[in-house]
Amino acid sequence: MYKTVGRSILVFDDNLQSSRHLVNALQTSTDWQIHFAGSVPQALTHVAAYLPDGILVSWNVPRMSRSTFLHHLRSSLFGKNIPVVVLVHQEHMTRQEREKRGVIVINKSPYSEALPDQLAYAFGWQLPLLKMG
Repeated sequence: MYKTVGRSILVFDDNLQSSRHLVNALQTSTDWQIHFAGSVPQALTHVAAYLPDGILVSWNVPRMSRSTFLHHLRSSLFGKNIPVVVLVHQEHMTRQEREKRGVIVINKSPYSEALPDQLAYAFGWQLPLLKMG
């Protein structure tokens, strides 16, 4: 288990079935609080209410929803500085789009044991010193 005490992430995917494996993998391999949002309004409401330490957006979220979410997140006071990682099977975002949106891309499928470390690094959190069990 990776220890990054007190961290919480929001997983934004419009299809719970497609992200169930990811959510379960993170819940069993980290001590992070994992929250799920299935729509743009739900994700923005969650961010405003709970201020997660990081946001993981599935590339499977339709482009319009993903762009709308990132636009509203970055233009809001509460979401300006929350790191966002887009999880994709291949790199579909241009470098310019990533820089404009403040997004880091991790190419990862299927999910591996390295994903928590990749996310911690991408979110700018201190990497765990100890991997247990």
